Amino acid sequence: MSMQPHVHMLKREKIIQPGQLLFMSRVKETFFFPIHAHDFIEITYCAEGSGFHYINEEIIPVKRGDLFVLPIGNRHIFRPASASKDATLIVYNCVFPHELLFDLGPLLALDPAFSRTLHSGSSQVPVWSHYYDKNGEIYKMLERMYIEYNVRNIGYLTMLRGLFVQLMSTLQRCLFSTLLPEEEKNHELVALDEILNYIKQNCSQSLSLSDLSTRSGLSISQFQRMFKKGVGRTFVQYLQNCRIESCCQMLQTSDYTIEYIAYACGYQDMKFFHKLFKDHTGVTPKQYRNGQSNQLAGTP
Repeated sequence: MSMQPHVHMLKREKIIQPGQLLFMSRVKETFFFPIHAHDFIEITYCAEGSGFHYINEEIIPVKRGDLFVLPIGNRHIFRPASASKDATLIVYNCVFPHELLFDLGPLLALDPAFSRTLHSGSSQVPVWSHYYDKNGEIYKMLERMYIEYNVRNIGYLTMLRGLFVQLMSTLQRCLFSTLLPEEEKNHELVALDEILNYIKQNCSQSLSLSDLSTRSGLSISQFQRMFKKGVGRTFVQYLQNCRIESCCQMLQTSDYTIEYIAYACGYQDMKFFHKLFKDHTGVTPKQYRNGQSNQLAGTP
């Protein structure tokens, strides 16, 4: 069952304080903050742990070092791998208005190819970029920016401006270097992406390893190895994550009964569904639904 989720809109005047260039945060991701869009550009960086990043209609497995550039118009949310205490996902967020790129234009000297990754333009499908910080260089920059932003010693705005220029210049180099953007994936990862999207779109249906391995042109054992290597978890774990996320969206955007939602997302056994939902989110479906109204305010 397909349903367009309600999208919470974050406004920059509520996030970026007057007189500030940008906004920095370090967030422990949960299952409660809803999928959202924003009227500013956002750079997100996975600093600790692992989980999933839901962007528009895609689900991307993430781990420490994954970085995303999200122009205006994208819908997204991070989720930890599960509600277990060991399944932590901590993300740095760097939020800034698109006008900052023009204000710092002479210093940034952005290449047109990189500049296009920062603007959705008139495309009906918003663009976004995914990089991997192989050597931790970008992590150190964001950590320094976070400290400058929060401590606010004398001259911190000048320091932030310089660090922001350094960050953008480094990301620009990534576009043309060994820190490859998402669109430079090899054929195996392209095939895996197609499978992940297929699972997401059809997660309420009865999916089997046999069907998916045939679809990918691999044997079952080859498919299992590729899936575990690329996603970091098994097919069944990923499928359950997709189904529970669909349940979460329906719980927060519809008045359907919990039983109906469970059935619509592929669950026939309500006892199993309730246990799995609590294992993933830390709360029952009813508690999750009742808690949503208190979770709409916050930082990205």
